Amino acid sequence: MGFVVDRHFPGVSFLGIEYVLDRVTESKRALDWAGVLSAQMICADLTDEDFEIPSAEIYFIYDFGNRRAINICLDKLRKVSQARAITVIGRGRSSRDAIERNTPWLSQVVSPEHFAHFSIYRTAPVGS
Repeated sequence: MGFVVDRHFPGVSFLGIEYVLDRVTESKRALDWAGVLSAQMICADLTDEDFEIPSAEIYFIYDFGNRRAINICLDKLRKVSQARAITVIGRGRSSRDAIERNTPWLSQVVSPEHFAHFSIYRTAPVGS
């Protein structure tokens, strides 16, 4: 995703959060090799009680871990959305299903855009 953002969205930065250290190490190596300066990777557990999702405008969530992990991540995104409007791109059956079934604040206020392999969800502006 860091490569896509770097190539197609100049001036936008990407932060990837990955649980497996070997994947983070290899991602960093590949990004460095390609000279991608706008993307960075960190190793973290999104389900860790103390981990706070950084504030951003756009989030990408895919089928990772299990349904419990996805729901924890979505709950953390709900907390972020209380301070600012966000966009969430959901990819994969489990992520999209969790959003549609469990997050009316994300799936039922602003009409989502659905595509074959991903959906785009937006929250209402804060205070509306």
